[in-house]
Amino acid sequence: MNMLICKKCGREILPENDKALKKEYPYYCSFCDENKYEFECMGVGKKEALI
Repeated sequence: MNMLICKKCGREILPENDKALKKEYPYYCSFCDENKYEFECMGVGKKEALI
């Protein structure tokens, strides 16, 4: 799974959980407390799975 970071703050982006919001904003930045479009995120490689 690729890790995404916020272009605004540089912290990890989470997938949006709310079904209504997810239709328009697929991601959420908890540091900025903002819903994000895909173009507001940047991929930085693979996220390691915790086992």
